[in-house]
Amino acid sequence: MLQLREGGGGGQALQGTLEGVDPIDSQFNLEASIGITSAGDRGSSVEISVSLAHFSNNILSTEVYAANGQSLVLGTTSPLTGGGALILVVTPTIGED
Repeated sequence: MLQLREGGGGGQALQGTLEGVDPIDSQFNLEASIGITSAGDRGSSVEISVSLAHFSNNILSTEVYAANGQSLVLGTTSPLTGGGALILVVTPTIGED
């Protein structure tokens, strides 16, 4: 889990499981940053930039807007996974300090 503030970013190493691949070669790097957070009559939302890389190979890169508490499923396939899916679930929780 990454905890980020508006205007900030961070990263985390993830251990994946790739069929037929040594665990040391199944590591991924997740990077995320938070852009504009807005609050209105309909609730709060946030701009999130997410990228997932396997060593230096960028596998997924996107920018999404999400409402507070809304889970988004981000995914892609890669030759690296033998056609299998890579899935990330992103759920922003916007709160006060």
